[in-house]
Amino acid sequence: MVGDDFEPQFTDTALLHEIELLADVMAAAAQVDGRLTIAQLDGALGVAIPEPAAAPEAV
Repeated sequence: MVGDDFEPQFTDTALLHEIELLADVMAAAAQVDGRLTIAQLDGALGVAIPEPAAAPEAV
């Protein structure tokens, strides 16, 4: 049997990142009435919206 002083350490970095993302979404959701828009959600998660690609110029 393990003594009372045993403190297991469990590190799952992927899970920790997911928890941080969820916390960011919850914080953003708490600041708005109703549902988050896609733009608000992207902003909370730090997702950059890609610029549309420029059409290639005719040669």
